[in-house]
Amino acid sequence: MDVMMPGVGGLEATRRIKREWPETRVLVLTNLTDDETRRSAFLNGADSFITKRDIASRLLVAIKDTIRA
Repeated sequence: MDVMMPGVGGLEATRRIKREWPETRVLVLTNLTDDETRRSAFLNGADSFITKRDIASRLLVAIKDTIRA
Protein backbone atom coordinates (compact mmCIF):
# COMPACT_ATOMS: atom_id res chain seq x y z
CA MET A 1 0.00 0.00 0.00
CA ASP A 2 1.38 3.39 -0.96
CA VAL A 3 0.51 6.21 1.45
CA MET A 4 0.21 8.82 -1.31
CA MET A 5 -2.36 7.15 -3.58
CA PRO A 6 -4.75 9.36 -5.57
CA GLY A 7 -8.35 9.45 -4.40
CA VAL A 8 -8.56 7.55 -1.14
CA GLY A 9 -5.14 7.77 0.49
CA GLY A 10 -3.27 4.63 1.41
CA LEU A 11 -3.78 5.01 5.14
CA GLU A 12 -7.54 5.39 4.73
CA ALA A 13 -7.58 2.46 2.29
CA THR A 14 -5.65 0.38 4.83
CA ARG A 15 -8.15 1.25 7.55
CA ARG A 16 -11.09 0.27 5.33
CA ILE A 17 -9.47 -2.97 4.20
CA LYS A 18 -8.64 -4.03 7.75
CA ARG A 19 -12.16 -3.18 8.92
CA GLU A 20 -13.80 -5.26 6.17
CA TRP A 21 -11.23 -8.05 5.89
CA PRO A 22 -9.17 -8.12 9.10
CA GLU A 23 -7.24 -11.20 8.03
CA THR A 24 -5.78 -9.29 5.06
CA ARG A 25 -2.14 -8.34 5.57
CA VAL A 26 -1.07 -4.82 4.58
CA LEU A 27 2.49 -3.70 3.95
CA VAL A 28 2.88 0.07 3.66
CA LEU A 29 5.57 1.23 1.25
CA THR A 30 6.18 4.98 0.99
CA ASN A 31 8.64 7.77 0.26
CA LEU A 32 7.61 9.43 3.53
CA THR A 33 10.09 8.76 6.31
CA ASP A 34 8.66 10.73 9.25
CA ASP A 35 7.64 9.04 12.49
CA GLU A 36 4.07 10.38 12.27
CA THR A 37 3.46 8.60 8.94
CA ARG A 38 4.86 5.36 10.37
CA ARG A 39 2.72 5.70 13.51
CA SER A 40 -0.40 6.51 11.45
CA ALA A 41 0.18 3.49 9.24
CA PHE A 42 0.15 1.16 12.24
CA LEU A 43 -2.77 2.95 13.88
CA ASN A 44 -4.74 2.39 10.67
CA GLY A 45 -3.95 -1.32 10.69
CA ALA A 46 -0.75 -1.77 8.69
CA ASP A 47 1.08 -4.98 9.50
CA SER A 48 4.46 -3.63 8.42
CA PHE A 49 6.01 -0.47 7.02
CA ILE A 50 9.07 0.31 4.90
CA THR A 51 10.30 3.32 3.00
CA LYS A 52 11.02 3.21 -0.69
CA ARG A 53 14.63 4.17 -0.06
CA ASP A 54 15.01 0.97 1.97
CA ILE A 55 13.25 -1.27 -0.52
CA ALA A 56 16.38 -3.01 -1.80
CA SER A 57 17.59 -4.01 1.64
CA ARG A 58 14.29 -4.47 3.52
CA LEU A 59 11.57 -5.65 1.13
CA LEU A 60 11.98 -9.39 1.66
CA VAL A 61 12.15 -8.98 5.44
CA ALA A 62 9.10 -6.68 5.40
CA ILE A 63 7.09 -9.21 3.38
CA LYS A 64 8.01 -11.98 5.81
CA ASP A 65 7.09 -9.73 8.76
CA THR A 66 3.75 -8.96 7.13
CA ILE A 67 2.93 -12.62 6.66
CA ARG A 68 3.77 -13.39 10.30
CA ALA A 69 1.73 -10.44 11.68
